[in-house]
Amino acid sequence: MVLILEDIQIGWICALTTEASVARLMLDHVYNETIPLPRHDDNIYTYGQINLKTGDGFHNIAIAQLPLAETGKASAATVAKDMRRTFPNIKFGLMVGIAGGIWSRGIDVRLGDVVVGVSDDNGPGVIQYDHGKYLQDSAFIQRGVINKAPKLLRTAVGIVQRNHMCKVRDYVTSSDSPKIRRFAHRPAHDYLFEPRYTHKVKGRSCRYCASDRLRNRPKRSFTYLAIHYGPIASGDAVIKDALFAQTIQEKHGVLCFEMEAAGLDAFPCLVIRGISDYADTHKNDDWHPYAAAAAAAYAKEVLAVVPPTAVAQLPSIAIRSKNLHTGPAYMASLREQEQIRQMRASQKPKLTSKNLHTGPAYIASLREQEQTRQYRESKKRGRGGGCTVM
Repeated sequence: MVLILEDIQIGWICALTTEASVARLMLDHVYNETIPLPRHDDNIYTYGQINLKTGDGFHNIAIAQLPLAETGKASAATVAKDMRRTFPNIKFGLMVGIAGGIWSRGIDVRLGDVVVGVSDDNGPGVIQYDHGKYLQDSAFIQRGVINKAPKLLRTAVGIVQRNHMCKVRDYVTSSDSPKIRRFAHRPAHDYLFEPRYTHKVKGRSCRYCASDRLRNRPKRSFTYLAIHYGPIASGDAVIKDALFAQTIQEKHGVLCFEMEAAGLDAFPCLVIRGISDYADTHKNDDWHPYAAAAAAAYAKEVLAVVPPTAVAQLPSIAIRSKNLHTGPAYMASLREQEQIRQMRASQKPKLTSKNLHTGPAYIASLREQEQTRQYRESKKRGRGGGCTVM
């Protein structure tokens, strides 16, 4: 299949390089071709497919990473906005990566677990805890609530939840891919200290901290990751203060802290976070790869149960403007993509309930892909190997 901008319906956003690397490994197929982008779009995309569990189809996805050293809601909002401007059929997104978890006796969030931003009480999936107002002689009044994930994704989350998430832990720990196994190494130690006990020596392992200040947690009856569903706290600061994190948790019932989702209120998406630290002074990078892999595996599991036909029926969230798409290379790409679309339309059989999932439609799809390939080859021969702009 030759990819065009209209084929992309799902945007996957990551903040860190580790997160983007493992997201790419979750793709069942990677498109190696490059699509010329409009001048306004500074994102660099990885294009690929995630297949359905049933084998009846796949999703075309564009993965984008925030610029280095530019994490946070403003950068996430810019990346999402460029996605919406570039892909005319984009329907929703995923924000996938790591976060700082908050353990409590009521909700046993631990390192390597996954938190999904949905609420059982039909409340918000993300809370912007630092957005609100201060009144004289009054406490801070928080007002930041982010839109819920699209209903289709929340339905898919329910399906995955009923399946007890066995596939996610199996995919993270038992993958045949050496690259995925590199990310899936689970660190041996999970230290959770008392909120008032701070890390003593910067750069040294928590093994050198006082063991008598570790919190007393019941031993888990299982060794694999757990999945938690509830609101996620999003704000502009990296949280390394266990007392502050505990206060926000008690006030809003959040399960973890992150920095990007607050910028995605205009980008309907599901926020998925792997827990890599406890939002305290003992924060380190040891759990980053495993937590990123766990979150990405969950995202893959969700998309694998979402029917492509249901995605196609959703309204586009694209931003449309006549003045955005400029530049000779992009205009040439538009002409080429339009020719490909016309060729597809001329060869596409009319789908009915009788032939939607039968041989003729599949054969027609194969024929369409071969004709598109031949069209591209003929254009290359016509250019004589050069780079002529039409």
